[in-house]
Amino acid sequence: MNKNMRKSPITQLKEDLETLRQKKLDDDLLVQRQNSAISKLKKQLALQTEIQQELKRKAMLQSKLKAIVAETQSFSVDVVDSLDVKTTLPQDLSSYTATIKELQSQLESREDDFKRKLDQYQRELQHKDQCIQRQQAIHEQLQRHHADQIAQLNTAHMNRVRKLQAQYEKEAASIHKPSKPSIHSIDINLAIEQALNEFEQEQHNHAPSTTVFKPLVYHPATLKTQVKANQQWYSKRYMPLDAISWPAPQTVPNLKRQIHI
Repeated sequence: MNKNMRKSPITQLKEDLETLRQKKLDDDLLVQRQNSAISKLKKQLALQTEIQQELKRKAMLQSKLKAIVAETQSFSVDVVDSLDVKTTLPQDLSSYTATIKELQSQLESREDDFKRKLDQYQRELQHKDQCIQRQQAIHEQLQRHHADQIAQLNTAHMNRVRKLQAQYEKEAASIHKPSKPSIHSIDINLAIEQALNEFEQEQHNHAPSTTVFKPLVYHPATLKTQVKANQQWYSKRYMPLDAISWPAPQTVPNLKRQIHI
């Protein structure tokens, strides 16, 4: 099959639509992958909730520490007032002091760990935000590009269909339009018809006789002899003795009708 043969508009339109459909499927697959990546990033944003929980735990620990310190101070005052300072105060104070130091150490350790985790979470959150913004920008750009391609392809298809429709109507009009005889052919037909008419006229027209007759002298015997001789000569030349019928001239046929003009 000739590869350069022009495809029909329907076949070309089907191929273009199939290409457009495949392009749309590829774009949809890419968008689906991007949406999946965005969903994963959103799940990772749940770390912010964990940060809030850590803040709440820190506040609770600080509140608990304040309560213990207040209770220790109150208990120390009561011990000094009611018990012997020399026997009981040093042991109780040392016990509470060790507890306070231990709680402070735990609080500082938790606070350092919390700050470290908070910094890490903030960096990760900032990175995820940047990734989400980039993905959203790419997604919007792909959507705009896809919409532009669809619009351009639709415009090209409409222009092509209009052009082919106009060409088809023009060709159909030229096919159904009756053909007119050319001036050259008409002149030839007229010349042929005129030549045939002249030929028919020449066949039926006879030239007059150029024989010069001598003047007649009134002499009865001589005149009778000459008249008889002239009649015989004239009869032999212009009036055949045998029965011969001359056919009547036929009408000239209509040449235009024969050559289908």
